[in-house]
Amino acid sequence: MNKEIDDLRDALRATATSDLARKVVTQEREGGIHLSGEVSPCVWMYNSPFQIKVTLAGGGHCHLIDKSIQFLTATTKDIEALMSKVQIKACSHCGAHAFDPETVDTNRAGLCEPCFMADLNSTYQKEKAKDDRRIERLNARYKAKGYTHRVDAWVHAGGDDKQVSFYFKAEPTKDAITRELTKLGSRVLDDYSVHAL
Repeated sequence: MNKEIDDLRDALRATATSDLARKVVTQEREGGIHLSGEVSPCVWMYNSPFQIKVTLAGGGHCHLIDKSIQFLTATTKDIEALMSKVQIKACSHCGAHAFDPETVDTNRAGLCEPCFMADLNSTYQKEKAKDDRRIERLNARYKAKGYTHRVDAWVHAGGDDKQVSFYFKAEPTKDAITRELTKLGSRVLDDYSVHAL
């Protein structure tokens, strides 16, 4: 997913008419720290406040904004000045390079990207296992009552989307599923999966 986003950003940058929009500034710091900074596409595409994306070699990135800078008058020095605000510290888990949350706003809490992703995946796996056990209990309860299929669907009602499950005593038809989703107010009627019990 990140590669696709990076490829799109690179393609957008290639179409930019400004040299600054295509510029990538690199910094090498003491301790083998390598950073690169670039103007975020939203700045030159939509005239947003001046924002740069700073990428840390080894994984992870952050964004910094300076509303006092105008893109039309910005220079490489402005990118460098924003980058200089970023400090790097040792990851609290493994000691690798990580963004210092005291100097840049990230949701990584001082962890390097691999440790943050490992923690996130671990939390996800625990929650998924708990949810899988809940679904197994529900499936067993409904199966004992004669139901044969479960439909997991997303209800897109124009606000917050929500996931629902409903059970059928025979293999459900598309029309039956569509009726259920319509009753729930979904505007999208094909975002579901059918599971035999």
